[in-house]
Amino acid sequence: MNPPEELDAIDELFGRQEKYVEDHGFTGRVVRGLPRRRRRGWVNSALLLFATGVGSVLAVFWVPWGNLPAVRTADLLSPGGAILLPWTLAVGVIGSLVWAVMAVVQGLE
Repeated sequence: MNPPEELDAIDELFGRQEKYVEDHGFTGRVVRGLPRRRRRGWVNSALLLFATGVGSVLAVFWVPWGNLPAVRTADLLSPGGAILLPWTLAVGVIGSLVWAVMAVVQGLE
């Protein structure tokens, strides 16, 4: 059986004190020393939005959306992944476009 642990001074201090522990301005000095968070300018957001629009147009015309194979459970479980490659491409294109739009929206906040 383990012997009971003794509490040291810091454990006792935190155990009975629920208010802020005075650090004589240390936290404030650290926070003031951190670099300011740079906001993305409207030019960067506009360029990203433009690139997303161009990517969307290219995806509509270049990805063979009409030739995507039908998804059947038997095809997904088969060892030959002929169905997976076209759908991976399609999901990758859609995912990257959604990601770019989300980045633009976050940059505008």
